[in-house]
Amino acid sequence: QKNIVSGTGRLMEAGMVLISLVFGLAVAGALEGYFMGPQGAGGPEVAASLALECAAAAVGSLTFAVLFEVPIRLAPLAVIGGLIAWLSTAPDLPSPTAGFLGALGVGLFSNLCARLTDRPAQAFLVPGIILLVPGVFGFVSFSQLLSGDITSGASGFAATVTTAGALAIGLLFANVLLSA
Repeated sequence: QKNIVSGTGRLMEAGMVLISLVFGLAVAGALEGYFMGPQGAGGPEVAASLALECAAAAVGSLTFAVLFEVPIRLAPLAVIGGLIAWLSTAPDLPSPTAGFLGALGVGLFSNLCARLTDRPAQAFLVPGIILLVPGVFGFVSFSQLLSGDITSGASGFAATVTTAGALAIGLLFANVLLSA
């Protein structure tokens, strides 16, 4: 629509967010190296129990439901959608497969809830699907690229794009199998 000024402003805003993320990553890495010493010298890792992981997924889904202003009476269904997404990652499947299955499950559940409650499917979909978005993979890829590990960074970026595609395909399949 020839809104050059508006488009340029949005592009610059996206660029500033990217630069801020990279700068924050570099500062965090420098602070970690200063306070934690050489890599691997940190404290013992704590293995999370299944119940703790389930509770974290439920709390995460609930906070996203609040963030995206899901009505309070529909919030429990949004939390169930988040738990369905989390269950897709439990069997240690490859990221694209888990993303596809998670998006398919959350999509089917949200479309079913939309039919039963006569509300938009997004109220149930977004709090669950946001748990599957591969943002951490992209962040780790940037970290690896910044540290000079080009091969791992490029591999992580490819995994991020593949997982994002699997999420989109899972949602498309869910809408074909059960439309809202």
